[in-house]
Amino acid sequence: CALPICFFREAAPEPGTLKACFIGRFVPLKGLGMLVEAAKPLLQAGKLELHLVGDGPVAAGLKEQAAGLPGIHFHGWLKHEEVQNVAARCHVLAFPSIREFGGGAVLEGMALGLAPLVVDYGGPADLVTPEVGIKIPLTTREEMTQALQQALEQMAANPGQTARMGQASRQRVTELFTWPRRAEQIAQIYDWVLGRRPTRPEPITPS
Repeated sequence: CALPICFFREAAPEPGTLKACFIGRFVPLKGLGMLVEAAKPLLQAGKLELHLVGDGPVAAGLKEQAAGLPGIHFHGWLKHEEVQNVAARCHVLAFPSIREFGGGAVLEGMALGLAPLVVDYGGPADLVTPEVGIKIPLTTREEMTQALQQALEQMAANPGQTARMGQASRQRVTELFTWPRRAEQIAQIYDWVLGRRPTRPEPITPS
């Protein structure tokens, strides 16, 4: 994954209630049912707004699951600039996908300055470090739902820490995931392979 050097504007959510968003297809592997269930106590307490951007085959079931819950918003599919309008008003990108190769939506959220909440598996696990967001273990549905709830509660209870993670996310994208930085990293690998540098380049993501 990589982004243009002039990527997105910076998120500027209003202080107070934690605002989280999901962006992507509404399919079972994205974990949206777990997210809505995990968010329920905070939504009912007025401590969370949850914005879901996208659509798909599980949309009807999600809306039924969310019936009567305050603070949850279904935006449907939006144009790219409209997606940014929603995301830029949020503090957190909640993306509990259990099978994600690259994690482009996570990278875009980080570029905006959102703190990512992801599953410790696949592409998102490589993008997110403890400094920029929270990763929950890939275990059972019940355990993951509980972990998502605890993570959201932590982020709501510590707005300063959540804001710092968002700032660190944007900085990580700036330093590692723009096209110029990717080109530089690839050039370093070629230089090492061809013997033009003595040491192997450091990996940019955790193992």
